[in-house]
Amino acid sequence: QITIAAGKDVVIDLNNNNIIAGAGTGRCALIYGNVSIQDSSADGKGKIIATGTASRRGGLFQVMGSSSLTLYSGELTAAEGSMAADRGGLIVNYGTVNINGGKVTNGRVRGYIATNSETNQPEPRNGVGGNIYVDVYAKLNVSGGEISGRVIIQNANANANKAVLNITGGTFNTNGYKTDVL
Repeated sequence: QITIAAGKDVVIDLNNNNIIAGAGTGRCALIYGNVSIQDSSADGKGKIIATGTASRRGGLFQVMGSSSLTLYSGELTAAEGSMAADRGGLIVNYGTVNINGGKVTNGRVRGYIATNSETNQPEPRNGVGGNIYVDVYAKLNVSGGEISGRVIIQNANANANKAVLNITGGTFNTNGYKTDVL
């Protein structure tokens, strides 16, 4: 696992290459700073691929507090059969995620416990989950790119700040799943 420290700005240019992220703790990177991902090659087909079964949340990135992850181009995806333990199969967002281009596809989650908004009781959500999990205090901005699969938006507590979802562009392909607000 890579940790991006607070106050650090990191640009990952895939340049038509793939980065394979193994299982282990289940994340390619724990982000406290700011990370931008792009593929500056003519083909623009570089990927960051989650593999194996992660033991923790998020198959690729966990975006913390005041940090950010911005996808300009390239693809965040998961290999067939790989899976995160809970929440976001590819991104767990406690900060800000910006999808300005590129693709977020194929994330899978084994299951998690969520609070039912009607009963205010915890309940298992096995077999669900999505590419991106947006926590109560987090923000997801989509101005371009493609998100294929589920997006989970945590909004469980009426007294808490609400997750923010800003959509001004991009394409959502839910593959028959709905976007959940929990």
